[in-house]
Amino acid sequence: QDSQELVKRLYAALNADPSERKAGEDALAQASNHPGFGSALGHVTLDAAQPYGIRQLAAVILKNYVRTHWQEGTRGFAPPEVGEEEKAYVRNLLPRGIADPDSKIRTAVGMAVARVAEHDWPHAWPELTPILVNLIRHRESPAHVHGALRCLSLIASDIDENQMPEVVPVLFPELQAIIAAPQTHAAGVRRRAMGVLHGALTALGLMHGAYRQQVSALLAPQLQALLVALVGVVT
Repeated sequence: QDSQELVKRLYAALNADPSERKAGEDALAQASNHPGFGSALGHVTLDAAQPYGIRQLAAVILKNYVRTHWQEGTRGFAPPEVGEEEKAYVRNLLPRGIADPDSKIRTAVGMAVARVAEHDWPHAWPELTPILVNLIRHRESPAHVHGALRCLSLIASDIDENQMPEVVPVLFPELQAIIAAPQTHAAGVRRRAMGVLHGALTALGLMHGAYRQQVSALLAPQLQALLVALVGVVT
């Protein structure tokens, strides 16, 4: 779909005039039934030339669009289902906004990523984990670290027994490095890393009864560094 036409509809949906706003909302609802709507929303969300309000609205609508149209058979689904080609396009597009300079856009994009991840991660989106881990590992800017942590905080507690062997060995060392470095990372970033770690450990705890040996094998190599990091927080 044409991004410029979508922007016009988004502006109308934010109009103070009730009739104009209703017309914009109706036009957006109609557009959501056509191919390319999700891709166009993604482009507007990432377009730094657009006003913040337009970008945030596009991200919120995209998150809701994924919930409603992404996968047939899921709760809340309404036809039509997004095509596989467009799904792949959106998955490729969204991570570019995780490190957006605007913290509210980072959060909005993170929520959209988490919504897609509910359906597609890791089977159809295996590259999401290395994308997020690399954003943390390379630490190009505070925005990169914060955005990746924000996104991980939304999905960490949903990691299942099939994903844990892939996630824990690469993610935990990066989280521990952030938590143990107050001279490098702001308190808010370290709290976010603690939140992600807590979510992952909670998921592991729930698995422990049925997968005792597997969970123990995953955690054993991490325990010493994890304890050092946590002791540093409380002392």
